[in-house]
Amino acid sequence: MNTKQHIAFIRNAAQYVLLNLLITTALYAQPPQTLTIASAEECMTKANLQVIAAKYGVEAARGAVVQVGLITNPNISIEQSAFNARTGEFFQFGSSDNSNTEIAVQQLIQTAGKLDAGIALAVANAETSELAVRELLRGLRYSLRSTIVDLHFNQEALTFYDSSIAGVRKTVQAAEQMYGQRTILLSEVLRLKSLEFTLENERLDLQTEADTLQSTLRLLLRDTTTTAQYIPQLDQAFLDSLRPSALNLAQLLAEARERRSDVQLAQIQVNAAESNIALQKALAVPNVAVGGRYSRSGSTFPDYFALTASIDIPVFNRNQGNIQSAEAFALAGRSTLEATKRGAEQDVIAAYRLSTRFDALFRTFDRSFVTAYQDFVRNMTASYEKRNVSLVEFTDFYQSYRTSMLQMNQLGRDRADALEQLNYSVGAIVAPLR
Repeated sequence: MNTKQHIAFIRNAAQYVLLNLLITTALYAQPPQTLTIASAEECMTKANLQVIAAKYGVEAARGAVVQVGLITNPNISIEQSAFNARTGEFFQFGSSDNSNTEIAVQQLIQTAGKLDAGIALAVANAETSELAVRELLRGLRYSLRSTIVDLHFNQEALTFYDSSIAGVRKTVQAAEQMYGQRTILLSEVLRLKSLEFTLENERLDLQTEADTLQSTLRLLLRDTTTTAQYIPQLDQAFLDSLRPSALNLAQLLAEARERRSDVQLAQIQVNAAESNIALQKALAVPNVAVGGRYSRSGSTFPDYFALTASIDIPVFNRNQGNIQSAEAFALAGRSTLEATKRGAEQDVIAAYRLSTRFDALFRTFDRSFVTAYQDFVRNMTASYEKRNVSLVEFTDFYQSYRTSMLQMNQLGRDRADALEQLNYSVGAIVAPLR
C-alpha cells in the first residue's frame, strides 16, 4: 500500500466511524431522562412484568389458605319411590302405604387436626410464594443497580473519549497544515491519524456497550419505547466516601443469615415440609361422617328417624407411602437449608474481600492528579504544535494518559460493582449507593 492509499484508507475508516456515530445520534434523538437508583427501583417494583406475575402467584397462594380453612359442606340426599309394582302406579305421593320418601343428611368431620395441619401447610406455601417474590426482587434490584452503575462509568468514559478525540482531531488538523507547509513529514500525520482512528474505534465499542446497558434498563423498567435513553445520577462524592472495611464481617454474616430471602425461602420450605408430615400423619387417621336419616314408610315402622355415623377402617391403607415421602422431603429441605446458609456466608465473605481490595487500591490513587494530567495534556499538545516535543514523545504520552484515565475509570467501576455485589450477598443495602 503506497502513501496515498494509506491516507485514503485512514480517511475512509474515519468517515465510516463518524457515519455510525451520526446514525446512532439520529436514532436516539429523544431527550434523555435522568435516573436515580431510588426512582429506578420504585419504577421497576411497580412495572416489571416478572414482579407483577410473581405477585399474582402470591395472591393465588393466599386464596389457597382461605380455601383450606373452609369446613366441608354437609351432604343431603332425598329418595322417593317411583313405581309400586303391586298397584302398578308411579309416584304415589298421597298414600304412605303405597310410596316411600327418605331423607338423609351427613356432615364430614375431619379428625386428628387435619384442618389445622392443612392450614399450616397452605400458610407455609403462601409464605414461600411471598419469599420467592422477594428473592426475585433481590436479583432484579442487583441487576438494575449494577446496570445503572456500569452505565454511569460508561458515560464518564465516553465523555473522556469525546474530549480526547476533539483534542487529537485539532492536533491532526494542525499537523496537516504543517505538512502542507512541508515543515513535518507525512509519517507524523499518518501516526496522528492512526491515534485518532484508534480512539474513534474504542469509543464505538463503548457506545455499543452503552446501547446494551440502555436496552437492559428499558427491559427492567418496562419501557416500551425503543429509543428512550437514561442518564444515571450517582452521588460520586458519597460513593467515594463509602468504606467497606469499616463494616464488621461477623455482623454482615449474621445479617445475611437473617435477611437473605433465599435463606428465608429455604427455611420456610423446611417448615412447609414439616407441616406436610403432620398433615400426612393426620390423613392416616380416618375421618368420621355423622348425620341423620328419615324414612316415611320404608322401615319397620312409619316415620322412622335415625342418627348415622360412618368411618373408614384403616386396615390396609394407613397413608404409609405419603408419610415416608413427606419425611424424605423434610430431610432434603434441611440439607438444602444448611447448604444455602453456608453458600450465603461464602458469598458475603467473597464480596467483602473483593470490595475491600478494590477500595484499598482506589484509595492509593490521588484523584486530584486527573485535573493535573488534563492540564499537562493541553500543555503537551501545545508543545508538540510548537515543535518543542517530538511526535514519539507526544504519542507515547497520550497513550499513557489514555491508559491511566481509563484504568481509573475501570477501577471506580469495579469498586462500585463490588459494593453492589456486597449488598446483594448480604441481602440488604449495607453500602448505600445513591
